[in-house]
This record gives sequence, C-alpha cells and structure tokens, in this order.
Amino acid sequence: MFSEGNHGDYSADLPIFTLGDGVTVTTKAGTFTSFQNRSKDYWGLDVLFEPPVSIIKGNSYLIIAAISGPVSFGGRNGNIHVESSGVTFMFENSAEQGQFPEFIFSLPD
Repeated sequence: MFSEGNHGDYSADLPIFTLGDGVTVTTKAGTFTSFQNRSKDYWGLDVLFEPPVSIIKGNSYLIIAAISGPVSFGGRNGNIHVESSGVTFMFENSAEQGQFPEFIFSLPD
C-alpha cells in the first residue's frame, strides 16, 4: 500500500514458486504506477499475470514481492491467512505487513 503523497512509479518483481521444490511457476516484472482504490480507500498497484497462472489443488505456492520506488507504507495487524472460495492464502515470515491488500482469482468450472 502506498501513501497519497508518494503517488508514483514503482518497480516490482513478483515471482511465483512452488513451495518445497522452489520451481518457478511464473514471474511478473515491470514498472507500475500507483493509483487510489477509492472503494477500499488505499493506494496500490495492479499487477496482473498474463496469461493467468494455473495452480494445482493441494500444492502450496510462494509469492515474493520485491518493490522499489517512492516511500510507501504497509498495514498493521494483518492476517496470517485468508480463505476465499475454498482457497487459502497464507502470509508467513514477512518483515513487511499489509503489502497485499487483495488477490483476484477465478476457479475452474
């Protein structure tokens, strides 16, 4: 999450690995401009994986976000896990909190 006064461009590198064997599933890197999400009242970046990433039920994945740019801030007292539509996102061993305000995903029919 980013502060309003520091709206700007951020360099981001987001690899996705399978947890355990460390195989790279995909990575997304580039420069992204922060924007204000007015409905949820935070500033952030949209980073979309194109084509969409297919994940396998029962496997665990690791996403590491390396973001650089103007000073930003993170949330406080974030969740260690979130479940949505039967999918669990876990947040572990992070020095930063609140850097992922939301995930948008779909499930196969």
